[in-house]
Amino acid sequence: MDESGSNGEQVDDTASLNNQLDGPQDDDVIGLEGEEEDTDLLLDAVGAEPKAKDDVRSWEELCKQIKDDQRQGYREYAPHSHINKLTILRNFATLHIKGRARIAVSKEIVWQFHKGAGMHFACKIRFIVRHYQLFEQLPDKE
Repeated sequence: MDESGSNGEQVDDTASLNNQLDGPQDDDVIGLEGEEEDTDLLLDAVGAEPKAKDDVRSWEELCKQIKDDQRQGYREYAPHSHINKLTILRNFATLHIKGRARIAVSKEIVWQFHKGAGMHFACKIRFIVRHYQLFEQLPDKE
């Protein structure tokens, strides 16, 4: 047992998921605790934690799924906000596949969609991205 009263050998699932989600290019920008708080707030708001997929799929695979989700959204006349989120996700996936870091991609998308410095919007983008990568669906509400 360590000073906190927990077993020091116990593996932290959250750290493991973060390592899977973040590529090595994001190691130098660790410390955005607000994103973790946003994720915790989402899980608290949902009530029961959604079931994350056992395997975190690559962005190449998810990009194809996002494209299919967009087509389905158009066919079902989904709200514009839903289609916009999928468009943002698709842009993120494309830039991330090309080797851009997660934070740099979100800032680029903010510049494209928001026409200004929108740090809050960039954090929301990263939140949606993480949620989609873990659960392979958009969050229910924002």
